[in-house]
Amino acid sequence: MIREKNTTSFFDISFLKKCEHLAFVAKKIRRGERSGEHYSFKKGFSLEFADYRTYQPGDDIRYIDWNLAARMDKLFVKLFSSQEELTIHILIDVSRSMGFGNPLKLDYAKHLAAALGYIGIANMEKVVCASFSDSIKQTLDPGRSKHHVFSFFKFILGLTEEQKTGIGASLLEYSRQARMPGLIIILSDFLDEKKFERGLLSLLYKRLDIVLLQILDETELNPDHLGELIMTDTETREHKKIDVDIDLLRLYRNNLAGYFHTIGKFCLKHGIEYMRTTTALPFEDLILRYLRQGSHLR
Repeated sequence: MIREKNTTSFFDISFLKKCEHLAFVAKKIRRGERSGEHYSFKKGFSLEFADYRTYQPGDDIRYIDWNLAARMDKLFVKLFSSQEELTIHILIDVSRSMGFGNPLKLDYAKHLAAALGYIGIANMEKVVCASFSDSIKQTLDPGRSKHHVFSFFKFILGLTEEQKTGIGASLLEYSRQARMPGLIIILSDFLDEKKFERGLLSLLYKRLDIVLLQILDETELNPDHLGELIMTDTETREHKKIDVDIDLLRLYRNNLAGYFHTIGKFCLKHGIEYMRTTTALPFEDLILRYLRQGSHLR
């Protein structure tokens, strides 16, 4: 699929070719405007036989399997799978906290977004992309042609850090402008003091399947510095001097674990797929191995 030289700035060709064998799956399958590579199941003309069901009054008699009826002494109609378009929405957190780490969490998120978008486009799905911090910042119009991958990569490459975080407000804003149901993948560290559950619920209301990919730096998960430390808020640039001891580290880890548990519990309750990773994990492994263990990538 890749032909132009500048599109290889994210990956090598061998990785992209592996991505072309993957495809997204939506738990809630809906009709699309145009035919794509995403399968849904309904009766009617189609590309591939799927199953049988008992004939019901009003069913089109053209779909009755008369050979099966002769054997079973009962009428059955054929069901077919038809290929339909799935819209993939990719949201990237570009708030200043994403500019932390080695590698930067934002760079990691951009690589993930590019790979996930490429998978969608390779399967002829519509792919939409937007960046957010305390609001939606930039949006790339949907596209599904193979040429769209070049515009998509250029858009991703051009994303830069913004200011404060406002995940909940951003998700609410995006839900108001989202016109196409489908699958939405949100890439963020989700380090926000304000609650964002209402924003997620608004996306569900707009008939979007949600995947949360929480991206953290290893030092955010397992800080090990002891002694005097000057902390700098990455977004407000405020400084605070603290004395770190074993008890404070334990309290930090307990609070962080509690925060993860709260997110996970909410997602489980509402059928949202939630995965947490650090930038220490090669993004190729995340795409080709771990995300495939979820329910939306095969």
